[in-house]
Amino acid sequence: MIRLLPFLFWALAFAGTGPSQPPQRDRAAGNVDGTAVISGRVVTDEERPQPVRRAIVTLTGAGLVPSRGAITDDEGRFRIEGLPEGRFALTATRASFITSAYGAKRPARPGTPIVVSRGATLTDIEVRLWRGAALEGIVRTETGAPAEGVRVRAVPVKAGSKANVLTLTNNGALTDARGRFRVFGLEPGVYVVAATPPATTTSSITAPTEAEVDAILERLRRPAATNRTETAEAASVPRLPAFDFAPVFFPGTHIAEQATAITLAPGQARTGLDITLRRVPTVEVAGAVSLPEGGPAIGAVVQMTAVTPTGGVQFGEPRRFSVTAGADGTFSLLRVTPGDYELVARVRPPLRRDAPSGGVPVLGPPTLWASARVVVTDQSISGVSLVLTPGLTFSGQLRFQSLSSETPTRPPSMPALGVAMQPPTTTPLDPRAQLWVSPEGSLVGPGGEFVITGYRPGAAYQLFVSGVPSGWWPHTALMEGRDLLDKPARFAHDDDGKAIVVTFIDQQTEVSGELRTTSGAPISDVFVIAFSTNRALWGEVSRRIVAVRPDIDGRYTITGLPAGEYFLGAVTDVDEGDTRDASLLDALSRAAIPIHLALGDRKIQHLTLGVR
Repeated sequence: MIRLLPFLFWALAFAGTGPSQPPQRDRAAGNVDGTAVISGRVVTDEERPQPVRRAIVTLTGAGLVPSRGAITDDEGRFRIEGLPEGRFALTATRASFITSAYGAKRPARPGTPIVVSRGATLTDIEVRLWRGAALEGIVRTETGAPAEGVRVRAVPVKAGSKANVLTLTNNGALTDARGRFRVFGLEPGVYVVAATPPATTTSSITAPTEAEVDAILERLRRPAATNRTETAEAASVPRLPAFDFAPVFFPGTHIAEQATAITLAPGQARTGLDITLRRVPTVEVAGAVSLPEGGPAIGAVVQMTAVTPTGGVQFGEPRRFSVTAGADGTFSLLRVTPGDYELVARVRPPLRRDAPSGGVPVLGPPTLWASARVVVTDQSISGVSLVLTPGLTFSGQLRFQSLSSETPTRPPSMPALGVAMQPPTTTPLDPRAQLWVSPEGSLVGPGGEFVITGYRPGAAYQLFVSGVPSGWWPHTALMEGRDLLDKPARFAHDDDGKAIVVTFIDQQTEVSGELRTTSGAPISDVFVIAFSTNRALWGEVSRRIVAVRPDIDGRYTITGLPAGEYFLGAVTDVDEGDTRDASLLDALSRAAIPIHLALGDRKIQHLTLGVR
């Protein structure tokens, strides 16, 4: 559950925008020994905290390679010596406990960074560990027999705007020979329990009816018949319906919304969560894939993926079936369970060709794509026709602009630069966007010209660049006024051939400051969030939303935001992923500070938070 700060900028004073600061050079990576020391204790999170012996304490951060660690003694104490100055994260872990970070207010939440100055000695650093909760039960078949080898998972239920999204965060446990399972090490929260039988991979399972069983037994009791009679009888026997086992949510439903929500307290063990597996019918989906010129698409890869409706529940990976088209272009997908699916076919192009010396990059033919929506019931589907069309191709230009110069410049070399479109990876699964990433990549010419090709029409992608020269950062990637760096975009056939201009700049924006109470005490157990005032730029994948935890002294720094208008707010007791939740941002926007960032701006914004 998200809880806004009770004093959310109710009485807020700020020091205003400070003078421009000179850019700070990044500290060179590598192991640097020092003389600083960090020591403290690991204890349980109880009314009367108890020391946690043999806990593993790990300190990580830039300039600390490899990480440093220690094991607590019988009093839960640890000591890490020989540390350089820097900003570090401290975590502790122990079997049956939930791995926790220093400064975290709840299990498995981000902690507070520790800033170590040269030669400093920090003592009384206390890390609290929460005991993990557990879920136990038995999985049985429809006949009551124990079901062995069934994967059982605890799936946390997200609140707020994500009420219908179930995020898979653990691998769960396999049932043993008695059908028993125990999923442990869970953080406190609300869960549903799901049992997923292993998929059948060799042949369909069939279940004869009572009448069919009687007929088979009757035939076995009769004397041997002639071959002709047996052949006729065999032909008259109806084909038995095939079935498979689908995921079942406790207490016994295939519909996640109807599952029983289980609330777990720290260290609590819930038992008696028994589940009975249920069969669902499976059918065949068949058709053919053809080339644009009409011939069979030999060897085309065909994949059918379950589609989750907007606002629906997604449990782990969606159901997915794959097959390769035969010599005549036909395909047949077996053991398909009922549901709404996206059927997609793909043919890879030849390998790319290098750009001619001094010329524009050249690629081979683009990937060919075809797609169709298929609704599967309890009846097989045949005659599905998929006609391939070329994937989308984009050309573009890389430009480099020094903010200290009016003239566009180029870095010393660009051989490592790459440009590609990638499906969004942190949004709820969308088969249209996430089926395949185009394999061709990009070719960048000596003048910054590039070509990317093979992208599926109708799919969502976001532009990424790799191999960016040191001291440069992507600024914009414009296609007809749309910035492809901001958030994923869906591309249609009409977008084929459009140009993209990617601009790099040599300075990043920075907003920094201190969070303090009205009495002057530093605040570190909050998230400071900078987010765009334009709601259209909110989302799970947006570079215009950045949340950071202040360090132990209340100092925070946010870098890399594109130029624009932003809100600056703070929130506590929230998951890091929820800082991009639209309902949270909307609530924050009503009390947050508006700030303007120009290209390369470095602003100081001190915040004083007071209780109502």
